[in-house]
This record gives sequence, structure tokens and C-alpha cells, in this order.
Amino acid sequence: MFTRIMARENGRNISPSKIRNEDTVKIRDDVKQMKDSHTYGTFLEISNIIAHRDAITAHINKGEAEIAMLEKGAGGICPSSKPIYPQVRLVLPSFPDCDPTIAFTVLPYSQTDGGDDKLVDLCDLPRPRVKFVGIGNNAVKTAFKVAGFKRTKNNNWQALWSGGSLKTEYFKQLNAYQKVNHFPGTWEVGRKDKLYSHIAYMKRRHPEDFNFLPRFFVLPKDSRDWFIDFERQPQVCYIVKPKNSSRGRGVHLLRKPAELQQGKECIVQHYIINAALIEGYKYDLRLYVVVTSFDPLRVYLYKEGLVRFATEKFTLDHKGLRQKFAHVTNYSVNRKNSKFQQNQHSYQDGHGSKWSLSALQKYLASQGVPFGPIWNQICDIVLKTMIAVEPQISTLCQLYVPNRCCCYELYGFDIVLDSSFKAWLLEVNTGPALQCPTALDRHIKYRMVADMLHLIGFVPFNREKFKQQEEALRQARLMRGSIFVKGKRSTVKSLDSVQYTSMVGPDLPFVIQEGESEFIRRGQFERLYPREDWERYGNLFEVPRYNNILYCRWLEAHSGSSAREYDGLKKDE
Repeated sequence: MFTRIMARENGRNISPSKIRNEDTVKIRDDVKQMKDSHTYGTFLEISNIIAHRDAITAHINKGEAEIAMLEKGAGGICPSSKPIYPQVRLVLPSFPDCDPTIAFTVLPYSQTDGGDDKLVDLCDLPRPRVKFVGIGNNAVKTAFKVAGFKRTKNNNWQALWSGGSLKTEYFKQLNAYQKVNHFPGTWEVGRKDKLYSHIAYMKRRHPEDFNFLPRFFVLPKDSRDWFIDFERQPQVCYIVKPKNSSRGRGVHLLRKPAELQQGKECIVQHYIINAALIEGYKYDLRLYVVVTSFDPLRVYLYKEGLVRFATEKFTLDHKGLRQKFAHVTNYSVNRKNSKFQQNQHSYQDGHGSKWSLSALQKYLASQGVPFGPIWNQICDIVLKTMIAVEPQISTLCQLYVPNRCCCYELYGFDIVLDSSFKAWLLEVNTGPALQCPTALDRHIKYRMVADMLHLIGFVPFNREKFKQQEEALRQARLMRGSIFVKGKRSTVKSLDSVQYTSMVGPDLPFVIQEGESEFIRRGQFERLYPREDWERYGNLFEVPRYNNILYCRWLEAHSGSSAREYDGLKKDE
């Protein structure tokens, strides 16, 4: 493994004048070993990191400042003070055909659940560039800046972060090393009318599996069905939502159709009248989900989240139905109430109008309510929701995206619990708010964004140097990732004859190497799919996809093993 030159040794400062020749020799030997074992694959240029004495000296000189920042800022992110940004560092790949990726956390990732502490400095390639479009929050900007990215307004970028959706024609221009934070057709998830319709379609096919969305009506199309529902259940309370809006705008409650303007375009939904309460206040959960691919489907759920409280006590009397502060939990709504309690410090968790998910877990445990079953429900809802929209988005990706790894997306799932602690899906936000108005927001969102970008895996490259190789490399990887059984077509049926236990080392299809490299960088994200118990969800997919089945069967065959323990893949430490 590459030896990192640190600025401290055994708790003592290292003077640049005391750098020994053995350090340089050790680095040179490590690089030679990595080159001989083809650790870099197609990225051999990065192996030109044999440090000269003056380069090492410069690295040591600034090491003290960087370590001080790390000790203060947890993972290289120090939003409370002006950070000293480290140079670009790379995570060395654990699989032979994968490229090094840019590190978005400077502390060795072995200190968290899953990760890779093989970090080296980027030397001979241009500094990576990021382009921001319609973005104002600091969590994303800080994460890129700490990772060493340089902002640009041109098209010579590796990362583009857009505050809104992108036109489908834009995706066609992406090269294999550029990544954008949206998929084509993201409105299939973000628009309530479309998302609800996809889930309703799946519920008709699988009634027991998709029973996590309260009954709804899309008006004016479903007006007649709504009137019939009201006549059958006059005691039901309804909540009205705009089809395509956020931040609680346009949301209100009503009891009967006569209270709503005729012909209005909106969604009317059964309101959960038995919501779980804490000291009389309603709350919901904001969970962060990242999808890095739709073929194969790769879904991750962040282990931390936010709990948002209403600022008036829950009531269903006639006057209370008009009290938005009692029923809508959005921060943008409740901050306008004088009763909103702001967290001044991140350690004030479990108090005020916003908690962390961890604080809720501790509170429920103190009330004798286990959180495990609730978390399992949440994971189930997230995965099934993405399965419901997978056919539409996957098709658009095949039409418009030239490379499978060009897109990723962060989703904000809003979940509410009822009095029996059953989880219900409220909505999914394609542009979840990453602004940090409170210390608790900063504590959660800064780390989540850094973990997400580290997971995505941005690959540094020289545009001019790799332009000629790009097409040949893409074709080679496609062939290796799908047609790996000689003499047979890459069909779903052909997977029945594959010996998955013998698929290790360089024989692994690229689609698995790519996914497992990503899994190693997951940080505090939990992978929901692909998974070992894949047959539990296999029949829910409208179209059985080759890459999904290949990946999941391989995981099933290697159940209980970590990515580093497969024969032929373990590296000498």
C-alpha cells in the first residue's frame, strides 16, 4: 500500500530537514509494485507520483496546517471556521479495471463503516473542475472546495451541480468522465402526480408490497372517484397538495369536496389522522437517498437524517384543520411561527423544532419503541419507490446518456409515522434543501454531502490526452461488463449457467467491479440495492434486467464476504 507522508510521527512534529532518503525509496518501491500489479488499470499516468525531495518537503510543510484542520473539522469539513483546503487526493481502486477517484474526505475512510484508506496525491493531471448552475447552498460548494476542485464557467468540468433539472439534449454531450447530479426524467420522481401514479400502478400489480402511500386522487381527472370515496367514508379527512411544488406551499386540509374550488388541478389525499406525536406535536422524517445508476439499479440510504416538528399541537377540530403550523412540518413553513425553536448548537440535539434521526431513535428507545423495525420499513419504502420509477428513467438513460456512470441523484424522502409506527411515504424531493440555517443542519448535511460525493467517484483526467482513448475504453468495458460468457449471448436466460462462485479477480465483469468499488467508498450510506436477498424484490421489477440479475446473483454467491476478501482481490497491506 502507498505510504502516506504525514506531518506528525508518534505525536511529534516532523521537520522537513529530517526527511530520510528511505521515505523516497519506499514511495518509489510502492509505486513500482502497484504498476507491476496493474493496480491503476488504464490510469497509469497517475503513478508518476515518485516524489522528489522538494515536493515531499512542501507536502510536509503544509501537513501541520491540514492536520489541525482535520482535527477541528471532522473529515476535512470545517464550516465554523475558514478552512485551509488540502490538495487533491485520490482513492486507489480495489479492483483492477477501475480508476482512482477523487477523495471527498481526507481522514482515512477505514475509520468508518466501509471505505478505503489508500490515498495518494494528484500530481501530473490538471486540477479537477466543477461547474455550478443555479445553486446557492454552501454544503455542496464547500465539499468540492475541500476536495480541491476549481470552479469554472466553461465546459471543461468533471462535475456539474445543477439546482434544477437538465434538458435531455444536455445529457448527450457528456463524456465518460463527466458527472451531473440529475438523471433524465427526474420529474417521474419529483412530481407528486407522476410518482403517485407510478406507485398506484405497482400497487394494482402487487397490492401487499406497495401499501405505503395513502389513497390519493389527481384532480380534476379523478374528481368522480373522489366524490364516491367521500360518500363511502364521510369521516375521512383530506389533505390538498399542488402537483409540482415544495416547501409546504399550497398545502391545506379539508373535510369534504365542497370546500375545494371545482376544476382545480391538484392532488387530494387521505390525511393520516393518527400520526405519531411527541408531546402532542406532529413530526416527519427527512431521509437522504442517492441513486448512482439505474442499470444496474444502485440505491443508497444515508444513516442519518432530520426530524422536523410542527410548531402547534396536533388537533383535528374544525378550527385546528386550518392551522397550518399544526399539520405541515416543513421548516420553511414553521420557521415563520414565533413558537419555532432554533437549535443554536449541534449538541442541542433532541430539543427544539428540529432533531436528528439519531435523537429520535434514542427518544423512541426511552419509550420502549425499537427503531429497527421502523428503519426496515423505511429501507423497504425507498427501494420499492425507486423500483416503481425504474422503467421510465432507465429507458430515458438508454436514449440520452452515453455512459452509465454520467448521472447520479440525491433524493429527499419525506416519511411520516402513524401511532402504530407504520411508515408512510409523503413525497420525494429531487432537489432536497441543502441550506444549513442551523448548527444541526450543518452537522448532518455537510457530512452527508461529502460522503455522497466520495461515493460517486469522480475520476480526474486530461481531456486532450484521453480524448482519443475514450471511445475504445468505453467499448472494451461494455463488452467486458455484459458479454463475459464466451459463445453465449448476454441474455437473462444465459445467466442460469454462470458459475458465480468462480467469478473473482480480473474475471469479474466490469459492472461488478465498478459497483463494489463504489460500495467500498460508501461511508455512512447503506446500500439497499443490489442486495444478496434480491429475490425478495426480483418479481417487482417490470423488466428483468441483465445487469441487475448478474450483480445480485454474484452477491448471493459471495454472501458474507467483504469486497476485499474475494480470492484474487485482496491486496497486501
